[in-house]
Amino acid sequence: RTSAGILCDTFAGRVPTPAFCILNMALMCGAHLLLAVSAIPTLFAGAIVAGFSYGGFWTLLPCSVVELFGLGNFATLYGVQS
Repeated sequence: RTSAGILCDTFAGRVPTPAFCILNMALMCGAHLLLAVSAIPTLFAGAIVAGFSYGGFWTLLPCSVVELFGLGNFATLYGVQS
């Protein structure tokens, strides 16, 4: 969670936050492919990557809501999405 937030804040002016969400979803797809191989080493790697991307998703989602809809509607939208 921390590393996804740091990356998002580092590139805040240059890369939009929803782009990080798309990258995070692609990372989750890669984790599912690793889990589908079902060999022990790839299961461990897939579990680590899946945990990293799942935590990053919940870190990036509030930032995306603020960037897309603004702070005026944040409380309502955050309550709906969580």
